[in-house]
Amino acid sequence: TNRPANSYCRLKGALQTRLRSMASAEDLEGLELCGQSESLTQRLRNILKDYSDGLAIPKEIIQNADDAGATKVTLIYDSRSNRQWQKSVLSGRMADCQGPSLWAHNNSEFTPEDFTNLLNLGGATKRSQSTKVGRFGLGFNSVYNLTDVPSVFSGWRLQFLDPHGETRGRGFLEDVYRRQGGNSTGVKLNFATKAGQQVLADFPHQFAPYAGVMGCASDLSAQPYRGTLIRLPLRTPQQAKESKICQQVYGEMEMRDLLGKTAEVAHLLLLFTQSVSALRLLHLRDGPKAAMLLEVKRSLIECLRPLPVTSDSGKLCDQTQVLTAAVHKMQQESAEKLIGQLRLRIETWYSVKVAKRLGIDALTVDTNRKDDWLQSTAIGFSDSLEMSQHNEVFRPPLASVAVRIKTSQDVSAADVVKPGVAFSFLPLPVETPLLFHVNATFAVTSSRRHLEETTMDESDGRWHPGRWNAALLREAACTALVAAIQRMASDGIVGTPDLWPLPEAAS
Repeated sequence: TNRPANSYCRLKGALQTRLRSMASAEDLEGLELCGQSESLTQRLRNILKDYSDGLAIPKEIIQNADDAGATKVTLIYDSRSNRQWQKSVLSGRMADCQGPSLWAHNNSEFTPEDFTNLLNLGGATKRSQSTKVGRFGLGFNSVYNLTDVPSVFSGWRLQFLDPHGETRGRGFLEDVYRRQGGNSTGVKLNFATKAGQQVLADFPHQFAPYAGVMGCASDLSAQPYRGTLIRLPLRTPQQAKESKICQQVYGEMEMRDLLGKTAEVAHLLLLFTQSVSALRLLHLRDGPKAAMLLEVKRSLIECLRPLPVTSDSGKLCDQTQVLTAAVHKMQQESAEKLIGQLRLRIETWYSVKVAKRLGIDALTVDTNRKDDWLQSTAIGFSDSLEMSQHNEVFRPPLASVAVRIKTSQDVSAADVVKPGVAFSFLPLPVETPLLFHVNATFAVTSSRRHLEETTMDESDGRWHPGRWNAALLREAACTALVAAIQRMASDGIVGTPDLWPLPEAAS
């Protein structure tokens, strides 16, 4: 009965002997172990082709904060050189990371899962979550436009991402990487442990820039950090010369451009966010206190139709969770497709003093801008509802429209009648012929810069991104628009002739 097993063992032994003899003979000539591979730096370099600079960085930071349930986001341009803090650092290479940086803070704390997702380049970590908009691992990579070594501090943990993973040199990081086999690309410190506290004690300069920034204690191990603080050291000329990710130097001129572009669209950034209702842009130079360049606040004027999953119609954060409400409405199989309607106010404040100091020419006067919006949200009912069940979607067929019903006197008429913009919860660089804004669970390209379009290959009746977008506009967006028009008529809100598009433009 043991004969088959014995035969197998003899055959296995013979094969192993043959392979060993081949390995020591000329039989292996012409045989080379090789296969497809891609370095992390090359992968990031390719991702940046989609996430080009501009508004990608602030929008992705806001989007990730929104998905995390944060209500406040702060971006800080820190122009301090910090030359006094360049000696006791984790690596000689890190000395160049001690100077000017962009900080991003939100008031939601990172979870252990968030830290894991941060390392996932594929961007699928939130894809199957129907109430999330972004794809955390992918969108976060936009920060490599301006830095080579981003870090994230939340709770007790501080994660340094170091895609180059350089093992040459005699620094602490290089030693750690060598002990791990030379293939490490970052390190996460836990300040609740003795090991983490020892690193703090051994390399005080490395962590000195954090002190006083958005409530950070001078001793990072004193208490867990309640919130999330991202630090993006700006890429220096020397780093750009050596970088395998991006050769773009990011200095004062580039930061001025980034802040200026963000300020120009700031009044729209929170129009359709689900959680974030406050945004600030600050400038930190000499001294511990940062100066305010811009502040945006969103508030609820009136809830006209509460979302079906909320009990308090007076809380803004309850009335903007439209994805959760849409999923709930779909489960009810209700014939009513309008799920929410409200009036919002977005207030935007700019400082000309700080703008001039930074050299931002676009902001010429102190501006206190107020825009009141009528916002209606609906779900699809036919083609889009059917397509939402497809495995590739993971999103409810939802769309919202926002019509500006009042604005402050110091906003120019030309600005009021600007063409509308398509949103995927944050504005896309896609103008529409409409003079109101449309937000939807659109299928967008990986860069979030364009809507997917219908092609010749999409005539087989299956789900395709282009057909999905068309169905959202035809069903959910039209339902939301009709509801907005009806509300304006019943409330006696008189629109100008320019409010609605001309027939030839709409076609």
